[in-house]
Amino acid sequence: MHKDENVSRDNKEPIVAVVTDPETTSYGLQLLFKSHYPDEHERTTEFFISDNLRREIYNEMVRDRFTQLEKSDTLGFRKALARNGTMSTYRNTSVITVIPHGDDDLWKAFRSVQAEVERIRRHGFTQGDFTRAKAAVQSKYDRDYDRLRQYNNTDLAKIYTQHFTRGSPDLDAQEQRVITQRLIDGISCPDVAEMWPEMERDENATVILRIPETG
Repeated sequence: MHKDENVSRDNKEPIVAVVTDPETTSYGLQLLFKSHYPDEHERTTEFFISDNLRREIYNEMVRDRFTQLEKSDTLGFRKALARNGTMSTYRNTSVITVIPHGDDDLWKAFRSVQAEVERIRRHGFTQGDFTRAKAAVQSKYDRDYDRLRQYNNTDLAKIYTQHFTRGSPDLDAQEQRVITQRLIDGISCPDVAEMWPEMERDENATVILRIPETG
């Protein structure tokens, strides 16, 4: 079956969008950082899995960093979550979702998260940060393997949907396990560090402000 690919264009400067919704009752914001558009080599099964693993380890370190910052009452946010996202076919994003303490703290929360993003961009993470994050990602994949050994129709539909829309590999649980374990064992802190300049920068960045329609 032929599939048209949606291509997300590059942007040299950050895009700022304001989203209003009559059902939204509180303020929030998201920071999205697009990855580069992969070439043919980077669309191979092993590269796809390796790239996702490095991104998950990276996001785990970011989540841990923000969890520590959430304890402060002066930074304007009560929660900041980092995760992988998808902008278009084959193109991933790093997404940071921020929930401010209150409606009046939206700007303070944005500035605080922006400052921490810049700190990560300049100084990165420690080997200890990496070791903890890698162990957390390993545990997640162990749980996923135990679950995926008992495929049901919903699981299969999800696998083929992601294969069709994202280009992700359509592997069974054992194939996924073998390749993933070999790749995660070989990932080092410098491997993940290579991604920092791309994952958080002004180029290909988007800021989305979510506010109530009456805000």
